[in-house]
Amino acid sequence: MNQMQALQHSVTGLQQDVRQFLHWLQSQSYAFTTISPTSHTAYLKRSGKTQAANLTDVFGWSLPFRSSLLPDFIFKLLLNNQLLTQKQNLWCSQIRVSSLNGHLLVHSAYPTAEENAVFFGPDTYRFIYALQHHLNQHRPAITRAIELCSGAAPATISLAHYAPKAEIFAADINPLALTYGAINSSLNGAEQVQAIHSNLLQQVEGQFDLITANPPYLVDRHQRLYRHGGELLGAELALNIVKQSLPRLSLHGTLLLYTGVVIAHGKDLLQQAVQQHLAEFGVQFSFNYQLIDPDIFADELNEQDYPGAERIAAVVLTISRNT
Repeated sequence: MNQMQALQHSVTGLQQDVRQFLHWLQSQSYAFTTISPTSHTAYLKRSGKTQAANLTDVFGWSLPFRSSLLPDFIFKLLLNNQLLTQKQNLWCSQIRVSSLNGHLLVHSAYPTAEENAVFFGPDTYRFIYALQHHLNQHRPAITRAIELCSGAAPATISLAHYAPKAEIFAADINPLALTYGAINSSLNGAEQVQAIHSNLLQQVEGQFDLITANPPYLVDRHQRLYRHGGELLGAELALNIVKQSLPRLSLHGTLLLYTGVVIAHGKDLLQQAVQQHLAEFGVQFSFNYQLIDPDIFADELNEQDYPGAERIAAVVLTISRNT
């Protein structure tokens, strides 16, 4: 077995084991809503919890736990896949499991500090609400769709249930995100989803009826993949998604992008840049830019990387090709 085959075998084994673990969690009626890091920290402080007393504490609140809290076969499964770390005489899970529309999705544990962390949180819920609202309202015919910056793959799961015969892709530059996304898709009845290692659409061919994304949009001085949105006060990545997506939309195809934007000196740099790009593109598109929440993740603005910033707003932009 060569090195590549060994790596594929290891990933396949991890996927099978984590699926078994998630099936067990389902049998325990596990449920958890993931909140913002600030609210998470505040809850732990208010509750005074320092050690897990139940499954929600372990796999939701990411608290250290005694090995006796888990069945032996589950503890060994997680330990053998290097999903547990020891903290003195206690253990910590390296994964967290969240509920979304009756599904369980695995992602990185709190706090998400690693370069390859797979994020899931309030933005995920807002993103999926916006996507499902679009699908329910417009009832688009979808034969080919893709989620960019797919992470835990929440959108691909929604799309797979909406269009079960469609060709659906989950694209991410983070191999761990592709692994977790594949696990989540398989567990939640989205077996047709194909995971692709791609920097946005660069390694993917063809046109799509729907392109959707919830990209990182913060200014992260460490430039971690799950947080950093680049220049334009974090809007650069979202703008690049727009630029790459427009030529790849089929006739009547749509880009649906949920993101956060920094409002600085009363201006939305992303909205301005997208409108300018559309005016220069030369193909007719319908464009809608909707404010979802005027003020999110205010604590991020305490950093020194947002000159002139007033707030971070959550927006959904949809761009549909008409000709």
